Amino acid sequence: ARNKGRYDFWGVTDHYQKMSVPYDNPALPKGLKKWKYEKETMLKMTEEGKFIPLVGWEWSDGIQGHMNVLFDPAEPPDFLITGTFDRFMSIWLKRHPKSITGFNHPFWSADKGMKNFENFKYIPELASQAVYIEVTCPEDIPFYYIALDRGWGVAPLSAQDNHGPDWGLAKEYAGIYAETLTEAGLKEAFIARRFYSTTIREMKIRFDGNGLPMGSRLAADKVEFSVNVTKEGAPPSFVRIISNGGNLIKEWTPAKGGMNTTHTVNVDFAGERWFVLYAAMPDGRFSISAPIWVRKS
Repeated sequence: ARNKGRYDFWGVTDHYQKMSVPYDNPALPKGLKKWKYEKETMLKMTEEGKFIPLVGWEWSDGIQGHMNVLFDPAEPPDFLITGTFDRFMSIWLKRHPKSITGFNHPFWSADKGMKNFENFKYIPELASQAVYIEVTCPEDIPFYYIALDRGWGVAPLSAQDNHGPDWGLAKEYAGIYAETLTEAGLKEAFIARRFYSTTIREMKIRFDGNGLPMGSRLAADKVEFSVNVTKEGAPPSFVRIISNGGNLIKEWTPAKGGMNTTHTVNVDFAGERWFVLYAAMPDGRFSISAPIWVRKS
């Protein structure tokens, strides 16, 4: 991922049931467990300002879906907590309030007959910890909108979900606006929801509201959205601002690869609404931003 994929950061989130299993490798100390080895490797490979490896784990439930646990140094449980989502919440998330989590591959889960957490039923006590929803293909995007409509404060995160030695070589990427390329800097950006999903690396997006970045919550009578799409070569087929219910607010058809413009919205609505920037190529590759949440001042 670092040398071939040229990544600034990379996260490994294996299924937690495997984390307490010793590596079967004669080159490693006998009985060395996967979690301990991966944590040691993470520390050894960390180069602040150059490359930040991250280690987490994936909780799996064939009924509701899958979630990752990120930025928590505690060793995963060595007993099964799968079977029900309530068990995972009570045994892990509620006891580890600093864990960051999110919803993995919603389209894949739905296709496999999973319930996607009762269609993303809002759970107030989990709201501060759930920061992302995985968006790796266009089919994931409607699930992202549903989660936002249900009240979740999530941003889209693309992940490669590698099940072979192709780390960093697939076409799903996460763009994060972090103050520093450190573990602490990345964690702060995750909590602030300053990240976006893209399946085209050369397309970068920025989305601000009244000068504040994606992931922000605003109280105003009027919001000027700043839209910046950077893309060399062929232009996107469209650039859109989307809001509640997946409704189109504004669309542009760029004549060239990049665009930099603004769009103003009067806050004449009740309650809070979300706004998302979505840009796509003719072949379906896309970039989609974290929301900006807006309510009347």
